[in-house]
Amino acid sequence: MKLRTPILLAALLAAVTQAAPTGIGIGLKPGDRSNIPTNGKVTERPAPVTVLSPSADGKSLWVGDANGRLRSFALTLAPEGGGELGPEAILPWKDARQAASIEAILIRPEWTWIALDGGTFARATTSAIVPTATRQREGVLALVAGPEGRLAAASGDGQILIYDAQGALQNTIRAHDVATVALASESGKTPRIWSLGWDGRLCAWRWPKPKKAKKKKVGSARAGHRRQSGRSRRASARKLDKPRFELDLGQREPTSLALIPASDPKAKERHLIVGDFQGRIRRVELAKRKLTSAPYKTRPNMELIASVALSPSGERGVALASAEQTLLLFDPQDPERIPLVLQRFEIPPARALFLNETTVAVGFYDGNVRLIKVAK
Repeated sequence: MKLRTPILLAALLAAVTQAAPTGIGIGLKPGDRSNIPTNGKVTERPAPVTVLSPSADGKSLWVGDANGRLRSFALTLAPEGGGELGPEAILPWKDARQAASIEAILIRPEWTWIALDGGTFARATTSAIVPTATRQREGVLALVAGPEGRLAAASGDGQILIYDAQGALQNTIRAHDVATVALASESGKTPRIWSLGWDGRLCAWRWPKPKKAKKKKVGSARAGHRRQSGRSRRASARKLDKPRFELDLGQREPTSLALIPASDPKAKERHLIVGDFQGRIRRVELAKRKLTSAPYKTRPNMELIASVALSPSGERGVALASAEQTLLLFDPQDPERIPLVLQRFEIPPARALFLNETTVAVGFYDGNVRLIKVAK
């Protein structure tokens, strides 16, 4: 169906952004899928694409949507950029349809993890999806990998949850007053988690040290086996909840976050890209232990940057201006350069992902996916 009037476009955007903090969702509340068919057929009514991820072998593209479906497309990339997607198929899990919008897919050597806005954080095996013991009432909105095989999950109640490689909850960071909508992770001598909250704050946190397996103690506390006091445990928790760096980006809700790859992993400076509901793209710099923000120049009255994505080298960036139905190309290193319109669409774009330096996968609000060539 073509959008012939601004009224139809406004109605579509209103329908698909009413539930989720990131602007993508359906139903009156997270997990409300009462009116959606559950027979797992690909031909069910379209739903906004919520997450894109290449498979572990790079031969297929995985797509999660607001209907809770997990689909895969055979992927063929062209050397000069762009490529082709094969026929779509439901992934071969007996419970491929989930009860809520799929917000994140994280592929690790050991497991594939998925997160849903209904609160489920789950491990995917070849035949089923196995939820972890912990469930977040406000939903899980993002996942990132960390050191020692651990991972961090962003919660709709503002927390960051740290899990070990097997999915056991290790630590909880009280990061934001409202939903934590995006995460980024960096390695190095002092690994950090970057979090973006719907309260307008960008924060950096230390990855907590991994918990060691408890050894069975022999003897009594009087024999030298001292237990950690309640006071010291509370002090440790307060230290964990204190951000290393923090920047207030304003009251307009941010939507997306990307960490620019560092040419020197040992360098203390870091740069990030942030998009928000007001249509702004900002480059944030950490230098001399201080965060500063520089906005890119954009057209007046632009609304809703639904997604930002960076190429593997960090030399190119794209942003989806969903309300204007455009794909913008920008220079992550130079906020003085005005983002260029790379392509216009008939349907609002929802999610973007660089598959290599010259190819971007774009998922749309009607559930379709396209590969776009980005010039060198």
